Amino acid sequence: MSAKRWLTSTVIVAVLGMQASTFITGTWAWPFMAYCMYAQPRYGASAITTQVVAVFGDGRELVVDSNTAGLPWHAWHKQYERPMMDGDEQAANDAAARIASLHGGVVQTLRLTVTRHRITDEEGITVTPRDVTFVPQGEVFVHVQP
Repeated sequence: MSAKRWLTSTVIVAVLGMQASTFITGTWAWPFMAYCMYAQPRYGASAITTQVVAVFGDGRELVVDSNTAGLPWHAWHKQYERPMMDGDEQAANDAAARIASLHGGVVQTLRLTVTRHRITDEEGITVTPRDVTFVPQGEVFVHVQP
């Protein structure tokens, strides 16, 4: 075995051994292992999840996502979901027409549930849901305020 290969193998075994000793003995062999990187968040974080439900005239409910809408995720989100979050009635009309053409029937209601998950030092995790509902009025869907 060459000296270079032997040295590399020895270093790898030493590093793995020190790491294993940390778990076996409970002592910290590494100076940076005691750093509490995730002990407390330094700032709040948030995430938003969405769910679109189409209610058909025959009572069926369909959870609509990019797969059931026949689009890539980014196209579904950009063309339909994001504008509907802001109350865009044209996006709701287009989404209802697309869903009806793909799944048959008449869409009576489109309900978009937007849920914000916030993580803060003071409150921990808070979940705030908000519904955006569109119903047909004549030939078009209109945004209904809760």
